[in-house]
Amino acid sequence: ENHERSFETSEPAFHHNHGMLFIPYQLELHKDRTPVRTIVGGFGSGKTMGQVMSMLVNAAILPQFRAFALAPLSVQAEEVYRLAMDMMSGTEFEKRFLISHREKPYPTIKVGNDRVGVSTIECYPIADNQRKLRTLTGDLAIVDQAEDDQIDLDELLRSIGTRFRGRVPKTGRSRV
Repeated sequence: ENHERSFETSEPAFHHNHGMLFIPYQLELHKDRTPVRTIVGGFGSGKTMGQVMSMLVNAAILPQFRAFALAPLSVQAEEVYRLAMDMMSGTEFEKRFLISHREKPYPTIKVGNDRVGVSTIECYPIADNQRKLRTLTGDLAIVDQAEDDQIDLDELLRSIGTRFRGRVPKTGRSRV
C-alpha cells in the first residue's frame, strides 16, 4: 500500500475552494496548547467541527499524530467520523492526504503524506468502559457529548491524563 501523499503547501488544503476556514474562536483553540480545554456553546456553534478540523490539520502535519474522538455511545462517535468525512469530501485535502478510512469495528481515518507518514483519528464509544482508554496512547482526545451522565469526567481525565504524554516512537516528537 502506497502511503505517499503530496505536501505542496503549508496551509490546510481543505480550506481552499470550499470555505472551510476556522472561525476566530476555533483558530484560537487550534493554536492553544492548554492540556485540558472545555468548550461550551450552543447547538450548531461549531464546537465539534472546529475540533475535527484541528485534528485533521494536525494529522496532516505532525509525524505519526494519533487522535481520538470519544463519545458516550457508538452512534455519537460515528457522527464525529461522518463529520470529518463530509468535511473532506471532494476537497484537495482528501486527494492529497486521505489514505484510508473504515467505519467498523470503530470508525478510523488515516491521513498522511510523504513527510509525516501515517496519522490516525479513531472514534470510540466510552460509556461502557472508560478505563479501556488506559490502553491507548495518543496526542489528543476530544470528548463529544461530555454532558451525558454516563460519563464520569474525573475518571476520563485520569485515564487520558496518564496516556496522552511522552514521545512518539521512532520520531521522538513530543506528544501534543
